[in-house]
Amino acid sequence: MLTRAAVKWNADDCLTLGAALAYYSVFSLAPILVIVIAVAGALFGPEAAQGELVGQIRDLVGDEGAAAIQGLIQSASRQGTGSRATVIGLIVLLFGSTSAFSQLQSALNRIWDVPPAAHGGLMPMIRARLWSFAAVLGVGFLLSVSLVLSAAAAALSRYGSGWMPGISGVLLLTEITGSLIVHTLLFAMIFRLLPDTPIRWRDVWVGAAV
Repeated sequence: MLTRAAVKWNADDCLTLGAALAYYSVFSLAPILVIVIAVAGALFGPEAAQGELVGQIRDLVGDEGAAAIQGLIQSASRQGTGSRATVIGLIVLLFGSTSAFSQLQSALNRIWDVPPAAHGGLMPMIRARLWSFAAVLGVGFLLSVSLVLSAAAAALSRYGSGWMPGISGVLLLTEITGSLIVHTLLFAMIFRLLPDTPIRWRDVWVGAAV
Protein backbone atom coordinates (compact mmCIF):
# COMPACT_ATOMS: atom_id res chain seq x y z
CA MET A 1 0.00 0.00 0.00
CA LEU A 2 2.85 2.40 0.81
CA THR A 3 4.44 1.72 -2.57
CA ARG A 4 1.17 2.42 -4.39
CA ALA A 5 0.70 5.61 -2.37
CA ALA A 6 4.22 6.79 -3.23
CA VAL A 7 3.73 6.07 -6.95
CA LYS A 8 0.37 7.88 -7.00
CA TRP A 9 1.84 10.80 -5.01
CA ASN A 10 4.61 11.18 -7.58
CA ALA A 11 2.28 10.74 -10.56
CA ASP A 12 -0.05 13.48 -9.32
CA ASP A 13 2.89 15.87 -8.81
CA CYS A 14 1.83 16.51 -5.22
CA LEU A 15 4.88 18.69 -4.51
CA THR A 16 3.67 21.22 -7.09
CA LEU A 17 0.09 20.97 -5.84
CA GLY A 18 1.26 21.55 -2.28
CA ALA A 19 3.34 24.56 -3.30
CA ALA A 20 0.39 26.10 -5.16
CA LEU A 21 -1.92 25.47 -2.22
CA ALA A 22 0.57 27.04 0.20
CA TYR A 23 0.86 30.10 -2.07
CA TYR A 24 -2.89 30.65 -2.20
CA SER A 25 -3.25 29.93 1.52
CA VAL A 26 -0.95 32.85 2.38
CA PHE A 27 -3.30 35.29 0.62
CA SER A 28 -6.47 33.57 1.84
CA LEU A 29 -5.50 33.23 5.50
CA ALA A 30 -6.64 36.63 6.75
CA PRO A 31 -10.02 36.67 4.88
CA ILE A 32 -10.75 33.10 5.98
CA LEU A 33 -10.05 33.96 9.62
CA VAL A 34 -12.26 37.05 9.44
CA ILE A 35 -15.22 35.05 8.08
CA VAL A 36 -14.67 32.16 10.50
CA ILE A 37 -14.62 34.57 13.44
CA ALA A 38 -17.76 36.29 12.11
CA VAL A 39 -19.62 32.96 11.92
CA ALA A 40 -18.55 31.78 15.37
CA GLY A 41 -18.85 35.30 16.79
CA ALA A 42 -22.52 35.44 15.84
CA LEU A 43 -23.14 32.84 18.55
CA PHE A 44 -20.47 33.56 21.16
CA GLY A 45 -19.29 37.10 20.42
CA PRO A 46 -16.32 38.12 18.27
CA GLU A 47 -13.96 38.47 21.23
CA ALA A 48 -14.61 34.92 22.44
CA ALA A 49 -14.33 33.49 18.92
CA GLN A 50 -11.10 35.33 18.19
CA GLY A 51 -9.65 34.38 21.57
CA GLU A 52 -10.41 30.69 21.03
CA LEU A 53 -9.01 30.72 17.51
CA VAL A 54 -5.82 32.55 18.49
CA GLY A 55 -5.43 30.19 21.46
CA GLN A 56 -5.59 27.15 19.20
CA ILE A 57 -3.10 28.74 16.80
CA ARG A 58 -0.79 29.53 19.73
CA ASP A 59 -0.79 25.84 20.69
CA LEU A 60 0.38 25.00 17.17
CA VAL A 61 2.88 27.75 16.29
CA GLY A 62 3.76 29.47 19.57
CA ASP A 63 3.29 33.00 20.91
CA GLU A 64 5.05 34.87 18.08
CA GLY A 65 3.09 33.09 15.37
CA ALA A 66 -0.19 33.66 17.22
CA ALA A 67 0.62 37.37 17.62
CA ALA A 68 1.30 37.64 13.89
CA ILE A 69 -2.01 35.92 13.08
CA GLN A 70 -3.84 38.22 15.49
CA GLY A 71 -2.32 41.22 13.72
CA LEU A 72 -3.50 39.82 10.38
CA ILE A 73 -7.04 39.44 11.71
CA GLN A 74 -7.14 42.99 13.04
CA SER A 75 -5.78 44.43 9.79
CA ALA A 76 -8.20 42.47 7.63
CA SER A 77 -11.15 43.40 9.86
CA ARG A 78 -10.73 47.13 9.27
CA GLN A 79 -13.29 48.43 6.81
CA GLY A 80 -13.10 51.53 4.69
CA THR A 81 -15.66 54.30 4.94
CA GLY A 82 -18.47 54.69 2.46
CA SER A 83 -20.71 52.22 0.68
CA ARG A 84 -18.35 51.78 -2.27
CA ALA A 85 -15.42 50.87 -0.01
CA THR A 86 -17.66 48.46 1.90
CA VAL A 87 -18.82 46.68 -1.27
CA ILE A 88 -15.28 46.45 -2.64
CA GLY A 89 -14.06 45.17 0.73
CA LEU A 90 -16.73 42.46 0.80
CA ILE A 91 -15.88 41.34 -2.75
CA VAL A 92 -12.18 41.17 -1.93
CA LEU A 93 -12.98 39.31 1.30
CA LEU A 94 -15.17 36.78 -0.52
CA PHE A 95 -12.67 36.20 -3.34
CA GLY A 96 -9.68 36.02 -1.02
CA SER A 97 -11.31 33.63 1.44
CA THR A 98 -12.27 31.16 -1.29
CA SER A 99 -8.99 31.16 -3.24
CA ALA A 100 -7.29 28.52 -1.09
CA PHE A 101 -10.34 26.23 -1.11
CA SER A 102 -10.68 26.69 -4.87
CA GLN A 103 -7.05 25.61 -5.31
CA LEU A 104 -7.65 22.71 -2.92
CA GLN A 105 -10.63 21.69 -5.04
CA SER A 106 -8.43 21.67 -8.16
CA ALA A 107 -5.82 19.57 -6.36
CA LEU A 108 -8.41 17.05 -5.16
CA ASN A 109 -9.88 16.83 -8.67
CA ARG A 110 -6.44 15.96 -10.01
CA ILE A 111 -5.82 13.38 -7.29
CA TRP A 112 -9.22 11.76 -7.96
CA ASP A 113 -8.56 11.86 -11.75
CA VAL A 114 -11.60 14.05 -12.39
CA PRO A 115 -11.62 15.14 -16.07
CA PRO A 116 -11.70 18.90 -16.71
CA ALA A 117 -15.13 20.41 -17.24
CA ALA A 118 -16.19 20.29 -20.87
CA HIS A 119 -17.63 23.80 -20.79
CA GLY A 120 -16.04 26.72 -19.03
CA GLY A 121 -17.71 30.03 -18.38
CA LEU A 122 -18.92 32.20 -15.58
CA MET A 123 -21.48 29.91 -13.95
CA PRO A 124 -19.10 26.99 -13.23
CA MET A 125 -16.64 29.44 -11.70
CA ILE A 126 -19.37 30.98 -9.52
CA ARG A 127 -20.56 27.52 -8.49
CA ALA A 128 -17.03 26.51 -7.52
CA ARG A 129 -16.58 29.71 -5.50
CA LEU A 130 -19.88 29.11 -3.69
CA TRP A 131 -18.77 25.60 -2.73
CA SER A 132 -15.50 27.06 -1.48
CA PHE A 133 -17.36 29.69 0.53
CA ALA A 134 -19.58 26.97 2.00
CA ALA A 135 -16.41 25.21 3.14
CA VAL A 136 -15.27 28.43 4.85
CA LEU A 137 -18.64 28.67 6.64
CA GLY A 138 -18.25 25.03 7.67
CA VAL A 139 -14.95 25.88 9.31
CA GLY A 140 -16.72 28.64 11.24
CA PHE A 141 -19.43 26.24 12.38
CA LEU A 142 -16.90 23.69 13.58
CA LEU A 143 -15.06 26.45 15.45
CA SER A 144 -18.38 27.17 17.19
CA VAL A 145 -18.61 23.51 18.19
CA SER A 146 -15.05 23.69 19.51
CA LEU A 147 -15.99 26.76 21.55
CA VAL A 148 -18.94 24.91 23.08
CA LEU A 149 -16.74 21.96 24.02
CA SER A 150 -14.07 24.20 25.54
CA ALA A 151 -16.61 26.23 27.52
CA ALA A 152 -18.34 23.09 28.81
CA ALA A 153 -15.03 21.51 29.83
CA ALA A 154 -13.93 24.68 31.63
CA ALA A 155 -17.23 24.95 33.51
CA LEU A 156 -17.21 21.30 34.57
CA SER A 157 -13.58 21.55 35.67
CA ARG A 158 -14.29 24.67 37.71
CA TYR A 159 -17.42 23.42 39.45
CA GLY A 160 -16.66 19.71 39.58
CA SER A 161 -13.10 19.67 40.91
CA GLY A 162 -14.35 19.99 44.50
CA TRP A 163 -16.40 16.80 44.55
CA MET A 164 -14.45 14.84 41.91
CA PRO A 165 -10.68 15.50 42.20
CA GLY A 166 -9.72 13.54 39.09
CA ILE A 167 -12.20 15.22 36.79
CA SER A 168 -9.63 17.59 35.25
CA GLY A 169 -7.72 14.74 33.60
CA VAL A 170 -10.93 13.18 32.33
CA LEU A 171 -12.09 16.50 30.90
CA LEU A 172 -8.73 17.08 29.23
CA LEU A 173 -8.96 13.69 27.54
CA THR A 174 -12.56 14.44 26.55
CA GLU A 175 -11.57 17.81 25.08
CA ILE A 176 -8.73 16.24 23.08
CA THR A 177 -11.08 13.54 21.79
CA GLY A 178 -13.71 16.13 20.91
CA SER A 179 -11.13 18.21 19.05
CA LEU A 180 -10.04 15.13 17.08
CA ILE A 181 -13.66 14.42 16.14
CA VAL A 182 -14.26 18.02 15.06
CA HIS A 183 -11.13 18.12 12.89
CA THR A 184 -11.94 14.70 11.40
CA LEU A 185 -15.41 15.97 10.45
CA LEU A 186 -13.87 19.06 8.86
CA PHE A 187 -11.47 17.11 6.66
CA ALA A 188 -14.14 14.53 5.83
CA MET A 189 -16.41 17.32 4.58
CA ILE A 190 -13.59 18.76 2.49
CA PHE A 191 -12.65 15.40 0.96
CA ARG A 192 -16.30 14.48 0.34
CA LEU A 193 -17.79 17.75 -0.94
CA LEU A 194 -15.06 19.71 -2.74
CA PRO A 195 -14.11 17.27 -5.57
CA ASP A 196 -16.26 17.49 -8.72
CA THR A 197 -17.10 13.80 -8.58
CA PRO A 198 -19.20 11.61 -6.27
CA ILE A 199 -17.14 10.38 -3.30
CA ARG A 200 -18.44 7.84 -0.81
CA TRP A 201 -18.25 8.75 2.88
CA ARG A 202 -16.52 5.47 3.70
CA ASP A 203 -13.67 6.45 1.38
CA VAL A 204 -12.81 9.64 3.27
CA TRP A 205 -12.89 8.77 6.99
CA VAL A 206 -9.43 7.20 7.28
CA GLY A 207 -7.73 10.05 5.44
CA ALA A 208 -9.70 12.62 7.41
CA ALA A 209 -8.71 11.09 10.74
CA VAL A 210 -5.03 10.84 9.78
